[in-house]
Amino acid sequence: MALRDEFAMVMPRIPGGTTSPSGCYIDPRTLAVTSTTSSAALPAADWWHKIPTATGSGDLTAAASYLNTVLNALSPIAGNYAYVSGSLHAYTSADLPTEKGTGAQSS
Repeated sequence: MALRDEFAMVMPRIPGGTTSPSGCYIDPRTLAVTSTTSSAALPAADWWHKIPTATGSGDLTAAASYLNTVLNALSPIAGNYAYVSGSLHAYTSADLPTEKGTGAQSS
Protein backbone atom coordinates (compact mmCIF):
# COMPACT_ATOMS: atom_id res chain seq x y z
CA MET A 1 0.00 0.00 0.00
CA ALA A 2 1.32 3.42 -0.92
CA LEU A 3 1.88 6.05 1.73
CA ARG A 4 -0.75 8.27 0.07
CA ASP A 5 -3.33 5.48 0.40
CA GLU A 6 -2.42 4.93 4.02
CA PHE A 7 -2.76 8.64 4.80
CA ALA A 8 -6.19 8.63 3.10
CA MET A 9 -7.34 5.75 5.31
CA VAL A 10 -6.52 7.48 8.60
CA MET A 11 -6.79 11.23 7.95
CA PRO A 12 -9.39 13.33 6.11
CA ARG A 13 -8.33 14.01 2.49
CA ILE A 14 -8.96 17.55 1.28
CA PRO A 15 -8.28 18.88 -2.24
CA GLY A 16 -5.85 21.77 -2.59
CA GLY A 17 -7.51 25.17 -2.84
CA THR A 18 -10.35 24.20 -0.49
CA THR A 19 -11.14 26.51 2.42
CA SER A 20 -10.54 24.45 5.54
CA PRO A 21 -10.68 25.02 9.29
CA SER A 22 -7.62 25.86 11.34
CA GLY A 23 -5.14 23.08 11.87
CA CYS A 24 -2.13 21.34 10.42
CA TYR A 25 -2.19 19.70 6.99
CA ILE A 26 0.31 17.46 5.18
CA ASP A 27 0.83 16.68 1.49
CA PRO A 28 2.04 13.05 1.31
CA ARG A 29 3.58 13.57 -2.15
CA THR A 30 6.18 16.01 -0.84
CA LEU A 31 5.78 15.71 2.96
CA ALA A 32 5.12 19.45 2.98
CA VAL A 33 3.22 20.80 5.97
CA THR A 34 1.02 23.88 6.06
CA SER A 35 -0.76 25.27 9.10
CA THR A 36 -3.54 27.77 9.62
CA THR A 37 -4.81 29.35 12.81
CA SER A 38 -8.17 30.22 11.23
CA SER A 39 -10.21 29.04 8.27
CA ALA A 40 -8.22 29.55 5.09
CA ALA A 41 -7.74 28.11 1.61
CA LEU A 42 -5.15 25.35 1.44
CA PRO A 43 -2.40 25.72 -1.16
CA ALA A 44 -3.45 24.32 -4.54
CA ALA A 45 -1.04 21.40 -4.37
CA ASP A 46 -2.49 17.92 -4.81
CA TRP A 47 -4.37 16.57 -1.81
CA TRP A 48 -3.88 17.60 1.79
CA HIS A 49 -4.57 15.48 4.86
CA LYS A 50 -5.57 17.08 8.14
CA ILE A 51 -3.40 15.77 10.95
CA PRO A 52 -5.82 15.13 13.83
CA THR A 53 -5.20 17.01 17.07
CA ALA A 54 -2.34 19.04 15.57
CA THR A 55 -2.77 22.77 16.03
CA GLY A 56 -2.14 25.43 13.44
CA SER A 57 1.08 26.49 15.14
CA GLY A 58 3.32 25.50 12.22
CA ASP A 59 5.71 23.59 14.49
CA LEU A 60 7.21 20.72 12.44
CA THR A 61 8.25 18.80 15.56
CA ALA A 62 4.68 18.77 16.85
CA ALA A 63 3.32 17.87 13.39
CA ALA A 64 5.73 14.91 13.17
CA SER A 65 4.72 13.73 16.64
CA TYR A 66 0.99 13.90 15.86
CA LEU A 67 1.57 12.21 12.50
CA ASN A 68 3.42 9.33 14.18
CA THR A 69 0.65 8.99 16.76
CA VAL A 70 -2.17 8.78 14.23
CA LEU A 71 -0.33 6.50 11.78
CA ASN A 72 0.93 4.11 14.45
CA ALA A 73 -2.49 3.91 16.11
CA LEU A 74 -4.80 3.73 13.10
CA SER A 75 -2.84 2.47 10.11
CA PRO A 76 -3.90 -0.93 8.76
CA ILE A 77 -0.24 -1.66 8.07
CA ALA A 78 1.78 -2.60 11.13
CA GLY A 79 4.57 -0.11 11.12
CA ASN A 80 6.66 1.84 13.48
CA TYR A 81 6.39 5.32 12.05
CA ALA A 82 9.04 7.64 13.41
CA TYR A 83 8.80 10.93 11.54
CA VAL A 84 10.89 13.76 12.98
CA SER A 85 10.85 17.45 12.15
CA GLY A 86 13.62 16.85 9.58
CA SER A 87 11.36 14.39 7.73
CA LEU A 88 8.91 17.21 6.96
CA HIS A 89 9.23 20.71 5.60
CA ALA A 90 7.10 23.84 5.52
CA TYR A 91 5.13 24.20 2.31
CA THR A 92 6.56 26.52 -0.36
CA SER A 93 5.49 27.18 -3.94
CA ALA A 94 8.28 24.81 -5.05
CA ASP A 95 6.01 21.98 -3.84
CA LEU A 96 3.42 22.70 -6.54
CA PRO A 97 3.05 19.88 -9.08
CA THR A 98 3.93 20.77 -12.65
CA GLU A 99 3.00 19.52 -16.11
CA LYS A 100 5.96 18.59 -18.24
CA GLY A 101 7.02 21.44 -20.47
CA THR A 102 4.66 24.08 -19.11
CA GLY A 103 5.67 24.73 -15.53
CA ALA A 104 1.96 25.05 -14.82
CA GLN A 105 0.17 23.60 -11.87
CA SER A 106 -1.58 20.37 -12.83
CA SER A 107 -4.30 20.23 -10.19
